[in-house]
Amino acid sequence: PLLTSMVPPPVSVRDRTPEFFLLCERLQKQLGSTAPASSNGASHNTAITGPGQRVGSQMDHNKAQIQQHSDFARKAAEIGHGIHKTSLKLQKLAQLAKRSSMFDDPAQEVDELTGLIKQDIQGLNTFILELQRVSARGAKQGEATKQSLD
Repeated sequence: PLLTSMVPPPVSVRDRTPEFFLLCERLQKQLGSTAPASSNGASHNTAITGPGQRVGSQMDHNKAQIQQHSDFARKAAEIGHGIHKTSLKLQKLAQLAKRSSMFDDPAQEVDELTGLIKQDIQGLNTFILELQRVSARGAKQGEATKQSLD
């Protein structure tokens, strides 16, 4: 009872990333239009609006990273859920294999469950390949964006 009273209540979390990006874009426009130009015509505030709109391309890169991370997380969660469901089927198969009586022959049920487990494993392998593609695509995009920013 004492420990539960010391634990703070759960805090709700809200993703405010889109609001942050909107604010950054608004600030970029405001500072970009009001920043004084130097003698060579470049903006003094290169952190906000540098040559080639580095911050804009960086924000696009960040958005892409966030989208890719959420795709990765979603696919990984699907795989985890699939593994859980398959493990439950394997447990049931183990119980059926232990059960043997002359009047209750679970051979047909074992065969059906084995077929379902094989299908589940094939589906999980497909999901894992998709996850690897998402990961590889993200690595390639990250390298390309990093090179373009340099």
